Amino acid sequence: MLPSGPFTDVSVEQFDATAARIASEAGAVMVSVEYRLAPEHPFPAELEDCYAARVWTAKSRDTTDVSPYAAPVRAENLAGLPPAFISAGRYDPFLDEDIDYVQRLPHADVPTELALHSGVLHGFPTPESAVGRPVLTKMPAALHRGLDV
Repeated sequence: MLPSGPFTDVSVEQFDATAARIASEAGAVMVSVEYRLAPEHPFPAELEDCYAARVWTAKSRDTTDVSPYAAPVRAENLAGLPPAFISAGRYDPFLDEDIDYVQRLPHADVPTELALHSGVLHGFPTPESAVGRPVLTKMPAALHRGLDV
């Protein structure tokens, strides 16, 4: 996941165990980026860090079995993307972007599944959350289908 804004209080450590479990259950490789945070590191520091990680991932894919997809939401042509599983909270600041993306995917013949959850914010799928646990259960199967592994 790449950031789309000046995050100030997130860390790979917050999501590492969950991401590792999902990757393991999906039989996939996951790259997590510990990028610099605002306000100590103003924009575009986090994007530069994520770009550096993307470059590393692309260079390493032959030895790490990684298939990088960089910000497909920004692409004009979405044809050829793997199936998408989009999970969003009703009060997620990125909800409009998520919905726009979800509406564009079927026009490119990309199988798409949207799970919209009322009453929750961005980052809600955590093992400790009653709403998040079912989403975390669905993610490995969705990744498995999307990556065709």
